[in-house]
Amino acid sequence: MSDWVGLFINYETVGKQLKPHKTEALNRRQSESETLSPHRAVIQINNTYLELIDRWNYQRGFITVLSLAFILILFGFVYIIVYFGFFNPFPNSGVGEMVLGGIFLIVFLGTILMFLHMLKRECFSFTHYPIRFNRKLKKVYVIQPNKKLLVANWEDFHIGLQQYSRSRWDVRFSLLDDQEKVTETFALPYTGFSQYSPELLQHWEFVRRYMEDATAKTSYDAVTEVFPIHHRKETLKKSFERVMIATTGGDQPINRTQRLIFWATFPFRFIEFIGRILSVKTSKIPKFPDWVEQECTIETNDPYDFEQHPKPKLQSEPIKPFEYMIYTALLLISIVIFLGFIDLLSLAKGENSGLLKALFFWW
Repeated sequence: MSDWVGLFINYETVGKQLKPHKTEALNRRQSESETLSPHRAVIQINNTYLELIDRWNYQRGFITVLSLAFILILFGFVYIIVYFGFFNPFPNSGVGEMVLGGIFLIVFLGTILMFLHMLKRECFSFTHYPIRFNRKLKKVYVIQPNKKLLVANWEDFHIGLQQYSRSRWDVRFSLLDDQEKVTETFALPYTGFSQYSPELLQHWEFVRRYMEDATAKTSYDAVTEVFPIHHRKETLKKSFERVMIATTGGDQPINRTQRLIFWATFPFRFIEFIGRILSVKTSKIPKFPDWVEQECTIETNDPYDFEQHPKPKLQSEPIKPFEYMIYTALLLISIVIFLGFIDLLSLAKGENSGLLKALFFWW
């Protein structure tokens, strides 16, 4: 669950001093890469502000499915405890069994509340949690998962590469108090497996150059497409694409590698796709306050406004005839493995779902 850090509870650094062995400071005046990579995280870009998606948007939908599944399972256990504990108790059940049942009931209800909290960060909330960088006023605006607005000056942030799990790093923006303790923090969308990850440094360089250069030209040139979810919710097609590119990331059009991974893991990706649709359709688009929009007024003839000057859409890598056979084979294999896995789980419970047998019988 490390890639969901900061979504359900505060970041691990809040209220603490930054640890030198887990933090590597970045100099906003110093270049870290010759290449700039937006990593398909741009919502809007112009010469006034750059708006990015949140770090959790790439995997959006997974938490929805996970939470709903566990909530249904736990409600089943609660029903069993209540039914056999209060309405139809076993003949030989005594006080000990009642107390044990009550303990399990409290644990299950507490766990349900936890998963409901997780679910509400993806469903019945905001479609995304935008990060906006105003290059003219040198200010940063962030709508956080708790729906509060964080506003601070660009120069006030301590910016560094932060290790948040054994093998994951992000670009972390932190506000520090007089005792060097973190009071507020957020991270850029893209994360890496190392503080030396070229893609991570390229992502930071994209934001750094936007805020530090005289114009937005260099960052604008690096953007090949935007994800315009500030006005409308993403379409089903866009949700499908987002699930597909989440397998490998990158700024390139959908390619052969992404398709191979997607069809090889189709049952899981399809479930994630359904979860993403549910989370987006049940949530509302976040809006910055009017005073923020006034501070971020776009110039009439802004040459770097992607909405006024869009670029040709990225064309996916064409599918060759032999690839259809490969994708079909991967799809069938992934379904067989998935159904076999469910059969093994049912056998472990002393049952036999027979899904795999039913599949071959249908064929």
